Amino acid sequence: MPEPVRQLRLLMLGAGGVGKTALVHRFMHDNFSALYTPTVEDFHSQVVKQIDGTIQALEIIDTGGTHNFPAMLEMNIKMAQGFLLVYSDDQRNSFDVACAYRKLVIQLKG
Repeated sequence: MPEPVRQLRLLMLGAGGVGKTALVHRFMHDNFSALYTPTVEDFHSQVVKQIDGTIQALEIIDTGGTHNFPAMLEMNIKMAQGFLLVYSDDQRNSFDVACAYRKLVIQLKG
């Protein structure tokens, strides 16, 4: 009997233009584009076989830098098991945004 697939949902959070989508594309597709195209929200999935042989279904939700629907953001945070907070080291405001997302994740996830 095949081993059940474990699922992991990773949520990318950060200000607009800090490179969240570029990081996802680099990881998922092994390519990098320096072109900036604003993201509303993208969903990526990939099945990964771990070193120990277990199968992992990885889902990455690439959020946009602005959240016009706070309820959707809260739902994504509540459903995620992992978070990647991204900021640009040459944009102080983007670090402040990442800190605010961190506080929200802690508030919603405990």
